[in-house]
Amino acid sequence: MGQSNTLQYNISSYFPDAVTVSWYKKEKDALESAPLYGNDKYKTSVTESRRQPDSTYSCTASLLFTPTLKDQESEIICRVEHPSLERPLERSSGPLRVQGQPKNRKPVRVTLGREEVKYFLYLETFYPRDIQIKWICGSDQARQTCPSTERYLNNMDKSHSVTSECTVSEEVIKNPNFKTCVTWSHESMDDPRSKEVSIRDKDYPYHPEVKIQVPPLYNNTEASLECEISNCFPGVLNGMWLKKDRLSGETHHIAGEGAYRISNQELGRQPSNTYSYKSCLIFTPTVESDQGAEFIFQVAHPSLEQPMQKSTGALQIADSGDKDDDALHQNSIIM
Repeated sequence: MGQSNTLQYNISSYFPDAVTVSWYKKEKDALESAPLYGNDKYKTSVTESRRQPDSTYSCTASLLFTPTLKDQESEIICRVEHPSLERPLERSSGPLRVQGQPKNRKPVRVTLGREEVKYFLYLETFYPRDIQIKWICGSDQARQTCPSTERYLNNMDKSHSVTSECTVSEEVIKNPNFKTCVTWSHESMDDPRSKEVSIRDKDYPYHPEVKIQVPPLYNNTEASLECEISNCFPGVLNGMWLKKDRLSGETHHIAGEGAYRISNQELGRQPSNTYSYKSCLIFTPTVESDQGAEFIFQVAHPSLEQPMQKSTGALQIADSGDKDDDALHQNSIIM
């Protein structure tokens, strides 16, 4: 179905070189066949006759067409006329058996529940309806078959489509080596096909997203850098603040003691069922120690092969007197 097919008949042992070939189609349950002349769906050809050692001739007649399910169990008939025949000679293809290979045009879709992940495989335009779909989940050490639910759709052209759904718990995908593989097979296919998904895939939709808000910074005035981490699933996250020195270029871990205080907050589940977090770095910047320095928030998550980092960029520390000027300017606007 949907692919070009060629029916060929070899015609041989005739003399003289005068054969006429015509094609007919007999629909399922029809009593009579109908000629295929003038039908753009069918392209016919006959090779030039070839002289054989016994001085007879032979040729090959071909019919090229793209079958649909409407052709199921119909017959294609090749009719040959020759001066030596009182009646035309006919050969039939027999009832055609049309198959449709399942097409997978979309990636495996991932959606989130409250405590689980749902995977969806969509296969379309296959025939007949019987198809085998199998989900296997687990890490490299232990893999097992996972139950699935299939929902079938009958298409207008009599082909079929199916959506297969498999559910795994949030707890198991906290293991970054956990993978989910789906395999499908159908009588129209030479070999089974499969797709494998993991939270480590580049197109996994729930990698952490990190944003840092930097307020205006003034010399010797306490400030807070806010980092928000969103779109996380599963809800396992490790984060840390780093400081990169402007002069040496060296990066140091900030422990959250002394001059730097760290406040971490879980923002909980979002309407999308992802997790969000916020981390604040509270300190009193000075021109001497912080001008041009960078503060970096580093995030480790099971979906990331390597921790990701988000930087404030080089900090600009203004004189504390500028803060008073800014406030005075705002007051004058209000008045």
